[in-house]
Amino acid sequence: MGPKLKRVKCPDKTTKFVHRDVSDAYPLSLREGSANLKAKMKSAELANASLEGGYQAKIGGMLMELDEKNNSLMLKFRSAYLVFQGDPCCQAGYLAEQTKSITEAHDRLLSTSFKINGYIQLIKFRPSSAAELTEAFIEVINELHPTSPVLNQAAATAAIGASRSAAATWMAGPPDRSDQPAVGGTPGSNGTAPTSGVPEKSAAQDDPEAVA
Repeated sequence: MGPKLKRVKCPDKTTKFVHRDVSDAYPLSLREGSANLKAKMKSAELANASLEGGYQAKIGGMLMELDEKNNSLMLKFRSAYLVFQGDPCCQAGYLAEQTKSITEAHDRLLSTSFKINGYIQLIKFRPSSAAELTEAFIEVINELHPTSPVLNQAAATAAIGASRSAAATWMAGPPDRSDQPAVGGTPGSNGTAPTSGVPEKSAAQDDPEAVA
């Protein structure tokens, strides 16, 4: 195996260190955040199994969306790092901005997972509290769909409907999509650097001295 990092000398006399394998580049905070989120989702999945079918479908849909959003953020970082790899001298700022945005979004997903677990506990221990159940359900849906908030249970149920059909598949065990090519976001749809909207490549030179 070769060295994991390469050293790039930039025209402004700075030096950038670049991971050769994008999988090694994920920040510790993002790795830990993803692990914590998956643990919370597993806890919710196990608790959901004891609920009646109607609630299982709702919560299964929520967990499906949470899983998809988590994977999307991880792929978004991969795409951002590919842009950085292509021109580390010009794209270091872009990577920092994307990393900050992704980390903040990941923190919001973790908060949502806590609320899903809270909703499950409310169903189990206060099943007759219709007003609280509705409020908690709407709160979770609005966190999953922040750009299109809903105000009542009918709208919230409709918002989660698209994920319900896939909930059974998710609860049976969703495939691990972490190694798929990146999609969406600023980088190109195939995970390569975008063709517009980023500065032209700098005249950076790879340092022949590799970093282990």
